[in-house]
Amino acid sequence: EQKNCNWSGSWSGNVYSFRSECKMEEDGPTTTTGTMTFESPQHVVQVMNTATMMGGEPQNMSMKIDHKWIGDCPK
Repeated sequence: EQKNCNWSGSWSGNVYSFRSECKMEEDGPTTTTGTMTFESPQHVVQVMNTATMMGGEPQNMSMKIDHKWIGDCPK
């Protein structure tokens, strides 16, 4: 757990929605919102959006991650 951060999340069926906000020492808060959709035990789709300020300029980042289980790790 980070100092100056708040985290919340909730489930609706197979979708986990989350939000975090961290107060940065400079430039204001960084906020991330997103969802994780558990399509099967082997497949999760994650979408995240982050908004922050850097040097007084707004910065936004959007990301989609497609997690797929491809098998056991070699031993």
